[in-house]
Amino acid sequence: MDKTTFDLEDTSAAIIFHKDMSTELMLPKMSDEETVAFDDNQNIFIAMAIVSLLDDEGFRKYVGDKLEIMLETADALREGDEDTVDVDCPSGGCACCDVVHEADPGDGS
Repeated sequence: MDKTTFDLEDTSAAIIFHKDMSTELMLPKMSDEETVAFDDNQNIFIAMAIVSLLDDEGFRKYVGDKLEIMLETADALREGDEDTVDVDCPSGGCACCDVVHEADPGDGS
């Protein structure tokens, strides 16, 4: 993958996950005297709260469980069930899924 750079909007926050699983919280630049109103910038506070949870064992387990479900789903989709016909596919097959489905015996063929 190529290196990607981005500009962070002054109303946004970003959490960067490095390959070694370390993280970096990117926040808009603010002066020491500046305050951030929670009602107007909830996204920034949510990003800070998420980063504060990264070392919490319960949160890590929750994320791990979600990741396991995602990977199982991806594996199931990758393997695919070739006998399954997408509801939107015509009975003779279609270009959308590159599958030629057997004709439905009830369609007169």
